[in-house]
Amino acid sequence: MKPPSSISSLVLSLLALPFVASCTEPNPDFDPRTTNDGPLAYYDVSADTSSDAGAADGDSPGDDTTPTPPPLQKPNGVDVLLVIDNSSDMATAQARLTRDIGALLGPLAALPGGVRVGVVSTDMGTGQFTAAPCDSSGDAGKLRRGELCNTSGLDYAVIPAGATGKAVTKDASCLMSVGKSGCGFEQPLEALRAALEGGASPMLRADAALAIVVLTTEDDCSAKNTGLFDWADQSLGPYSDYRCFRQGVLCTGQQPPLSQGKVSSCTPGQSWLHDVKQRYSDFARSQRRWVSVAVIGGPPASSYDIGRRYDKYGYPIYYVEPTCTDGTQIIGRPGVRLDTFSKAFGNDGFFGAICDASYEPVLAKLAQHIKAAF
Repeated sequence: MKPPSSISSLVLSLLALPFVASCTEPNPDFDPRTTNDGPLAYYDVSADTSSDAGAADGDSPGDDTTPTPPPLQKPNGVDVLLVIDNSSDMATAQARLTRDIGALLGPLAALPGGVRVGVVSTDMGTGQFTAAPCDSSGDAGKLRRGELCNTSGLDYAVIPAGATGKAVTKDASCLMSVGKSGCGFEQPLEALRAALEGGASPMLRADAALAIVVLTTEDDCSAKNTGLFDWADQSLGPYSDYRCFRQGVLCTGQQPPLSQGKVSSCTPGQSWLHDVKQRYSDFARSQRRWVSVAVIGGPPASSYDIGRRYDKYGYPIYYVEPTCTDGTQIIGRPGVRLDTFSKAFGNDGFFGAICDASYEPVLAKLAQHIKAAF
C-alpha cells in the first residue's frame, strides 16, 4: 500500500491521465498502447509491467494492481524506403512516381524531424543461373548512392523539416532514376528486407516513422531457392514470369496449371518463394513502432485468366493476363503476394493500381495516415 503522504500526489496523477491521453493519441476513442491495429502507433510491450515493479514503492509483489501504461511516444521524423522495379517495361511508371512523389514527401516535410528517402531496385539477381539481364546478385537491396545527386555522397536524400517547393523532391527524384535494365524476375520484398535488415543504412532512425512504397508491374518473386531461375529446368515451366506465379501461389488450393484456362481464389503458397508473412510483413513490423506500406502494382482480383503464346522456336509460353492497363505503356499483372503483404499491415497498408494516370491519391492517403501519428 502507498504511504499516506503519497495519496494526494497519486490522485492528482491519476486525474491527469485522460488529459495526457487526449494530447498524445491520434484517435481519442482508441488506445494503440494495447493493440497494433491503430494509426501507425502501438504500445511497446517490452516495457517492464511486471508485478515486481511496484515493490520499490512499498507495494506487495502479490498485489493485483493493473499497471498504468506510459504515455504514448510520438515519432520524430519519417524514413521513406522506395522499392522501384527497374525492369524493361517500367519507364512510364517510374516517370509517374517521380512526378507524383511530392504528394507523399510534401506533407511529410511539414512534420517534426525531417524526412530521409532511400531507394532500392527490385533486382536481386538469380544466383548461379544467370541470363542477361539477370546477373548473380543484381543490386542486392543496396540503397542507391548519391554521387550524381545532391546528397553529399550519402545513400539517401535528406529533406529538412519545413522544406517547401522543389527542395522537397529534387534530391529524392534524382535517386529514383533507377533505369530499366534490371532483371525481369522482380523481388521487391527481398530487396526491402535487405535494405532494412540489421540497420543496413544510416538512413534508418530508431525514433522515426517508417514508410515503405513498392512500385512494380509484376508480383513479387522473392525466391527461397534460386533453382527457380534455372532456365534449363523445364519442369518448373517456361523461363518467364509465369514461373513465379505457378510456383509461388495456390489457386483453390492447387498449383496453377501449364495450360490455358481460368484460376480463382489465389493466395501465396508452395515452397519455392519465401513466406510473405514470416519473412516480410512480420519482419517489417518488427523494425519500428510506426510502420506503413503502400504498394503500387497490378491489382488483385477474384479470378485470373491464363494465356498462352509461342516463342520463335515454337515452345509455349504461359502468362497471367493483366488485371490493369493504361492503354499505352503500362500493363499490370496481379500482385497476389504483394497484396497479401500490404494487407498484413491492416489500416497501415494501402494498394494502388500501377495503371492509374496518377499515383497522387494513394501517396496522399499514405501521407495523411502517417501524419496521424504526430
